Amino acid sequence: MSIKDTDHVALYYPYLMPTNSLWLKQPLFYWDHIQSILPDNAKERYQVLTPDLQFLEAEGIFSTIDPGYITYLLDLDAIVDDVRKVLKSSSFPLLKKGIFASLGISYEASYSHYTPI
Repeated sequence: MSIKDTDHVALYYPYLMPTNSLWLKQPLFYWDHIQSILPDNAKERYQVLTPDLQFLEAEGIFSTIDPGYITYLLDLDAIVDDVRKVLKSSSFPLLKKGIFASLGISYEASYSHYTPI
């Protein structure tokens, strides 16, 4: 079973794993999945999953997220498309000038930038 975009996911935090079975059982009434932030190598090396967590993982209800893997949060294609739209927009030079002005940077037509110190 994989997590769908419409599923509700409980993220166990701030510890690596639920510390008691009561915490583990209560979210199952309200959430479709439970996840915990845990490096993949620590999960395998230290065998931190309890028998309950192993069962829930086998059923696709519990999973871990490696903190080094952030792309699951990002829709990279959408970000590239948004940046492409901005760069191709006829108002991009005005937008860029406004951003520089909001940062206190003088924008010159020669593409030199002066920053107040």
